[in-house]
Amino acid sequence: MSALQVAELVLGLALLLVVLLFAGLVLRRRAISGGYPLALAAVSRDGRRWRLGLLRLGPQTLSWYPVVSTRRRPGLEWDRAHLELSTPAEERVTIPGLVGALRVDVGDHTTSEPTPLAVERGIYMAMRSWLESSPPGRDVNVA
Repeated sequence: MSALQVAELVLGLALLLVVLLFAGLVLRRRAISGGYPLALAAVSRDGRRWRLGLLRLGPQTLSWYPVVSTRRRPGLEWDRAHLELSTPAEERVTIPGLVGALRVDVGDHTTSEPTPLAVERGIYMAMRSWLESSPPGRDVNVA
């Protein structure tokens, strides 16, 4: 095999790998969404470093998934019936990928401490509307 053939083979394999990775990301995103709204959001565990992820507003839970991961399970999840969403903090958060991000605290008073979450203003309004439109109480059937 000549050096040119080896180079073509390596280039072809690299291109195939890039296509497979892209297809994997698209399929993971589709599996995560499950037909529900997704948005970009960042979470801070220590108050300084922010991790970018996908926020899903599901029927019963608010779920956060890391962007760079192969898992389809959420990294963080809050129950809608017990969710507490603070008002946005005055300071703006600078995170690549999130334009004019607001810092809010999200928590479930029954199980965890509030978690800092950075979202764009429109996403915050959608989260607030989603939370306020839930039926009262747990497992209420309003039919």
